[in-house]
Amino acid sequence: MQIGFFADASRPGQDTEPLFINTDTWAHYTYGSQYANHAVTIVGWDDDYSRENFLAGHQPPHDGAWIVKNSWGAGSQEFPNAGDWGIDEDGDGVGDGYFYLSYYDESLMKPETLGFDVSGTEGRGSYVVNAYDYMPSQELNMVSSSDPLQMANVFTAECDQLVTTVTTETSTPYTSVHYEVYILDDDAENPTDGMLAASTSDTYQYGGFHRTDLQHGVVVREGQKFSVVVTQRTASGLYQMQSECAIDKEGTEAVKEFMGLEALTYATGVVNEGESFFSENGVWRDWLEGIAEIESQADPLITYDFDNFAIKAYADMLPLEFADVAEDAWYADAVDYTTSNGIMFGYGNSSTFGPNDTMMRQDAAVMLFRWLAPEEAAKYNDPDAADAVNNETGLADVADGAYYTPAVNWCYRNGILTGYGTGTDFSVGDPITREMVATVLCRSTGQEGGDAINGDFPDKANASSWATSSMAWAVDLGIVRGSNGLLEPQRAITRAEMATMLLNLRNAGL
Repeated sequence: MQIGFFADASRPGQDTEPLFINTDTWAHYTYGSQYANHAVTIVGWDDDYSRENFLAGHQPPHDGAWIVKNSWGAGSQEFPNAGDWGIDEDGDGVGDGYFYLSYYDESLMKPETLGFDVSGTEGRGSYVVNAYDYMPSQELNMVSSSDPLQMANVFTAECDQLVTTVTTETSTPYTSVHYEVYILDDDAENPTDGMLAASTSDTYQYGGFHRTDLQHGVVVREGQKFSVVVTQRTASGLYQMQSECAIDKEGTEAVKEFMGLEALTYATGVVNEGESFFSENGVWRDWLEGIAEIESQADPLITYDFDNFAIKAYADMLPLEFADVAEDAWYADAVDYTTSNGIMFGYGNSSTFGPNDTMMRQDAAVMLFRWLAPEEAAKYNDPDAADAVNNETGLADVADGAYYTPAVNWCYRNGILTGYGTGTDFSVGDPITREMVATVLCRSTGQEGGDAINGDFPDKANASSWATSSMAWAVDLGIVRGSNGLLEPQRAITRAEMATMLLNLRNAGL
């Protein structure tokens, strides 16, 4: 854990009279109101560390101290990590950089710790990170308001990709964040000028940098512009936006002149027009305008550079590689086509596709929805968006607020995929057969069916009477090509076969 405190010496070699640190025991206790001038790393603690180890006359009220590592090197290290400060652990007469910091130090401030989440990265291989915020930061510029605030980054895809994950930074515990991903129009003037392709929400217990996976990825083509729009609300209902900043070159010169401190580094932020935007009450402006306003109101003595917003979009390069789809599999091109166009997706954030899994009727409806009405379907890529959607079909087994409800409503309303049998149920949970898919595809494209099923299929007579015309059409156009010499019209279709029929349909020019 990093923490700030007021130290007698805030830099190596500084000659000061000890006011707060006992250099015999290397025990530090700042008493009175002081502003932090140094940052260190807490590496442990000792509840029984005696208060008597601190400077006589200025001892903390109780025992207990943090075990702290300073950054000024250690006698046990070599250049550039060598130094002589702190507790002499090995008795060689040279300090190793550690000291004790009282629990009751009155200057402790800005504690910060980072935990790293690597879940979902195993076996993922290379991926794309769309980002701008590369400047090392020292401070966080945060704005809170009861009026709506939003932040956004606009990216140009450098390759064909499937955006799977979005990220942002929060600064207040239990901040709720709503993400939106837009595919932008060529003449877009702000980050919402385009098609809303996906949205999702999350609430984060702690401040920090966070990532959230989209329910379904967003396909972005090379050269295409897209945006990630972020809306943050704290537990108290305030809107928030924040940006990273750090002292620039002019600022370090001011620090040296007015505080006598020699800064070893300074920051240069590179923010270009059209990269980051912010919105106040629904009015979007380029972040460069916001930076100019902040700088005009800032302390003129110490100046800062600002970075882009810490909003990123992680993506897999297309075509995707699935652990269960071999490069030479007969369905590999079909899987590439359907996933690259956002029609079908893999399981577990794109790690597996499940080519031999049976396609269920409700899942076929979702796929058809994405294929035939991508803009409408994108509204429900947020898994919570379907919660408020009621069954509009009148079919008894279609649930309200299910992941498939919007798709089934749309398919039923447009006569694409309806109930069957007695017509009172959609048959949610039942497999969809090969002849059903042929019928649906023929219906979807507005094509006329054939008179008879051609080809040397010994089982073609097994096609249902209501499906014969559609199967004839599908066979004639090469959309259905049989399996092991059989047509198998009433067999449940697999995900690989479904993807292949869609690719065949495209190759037929439909």
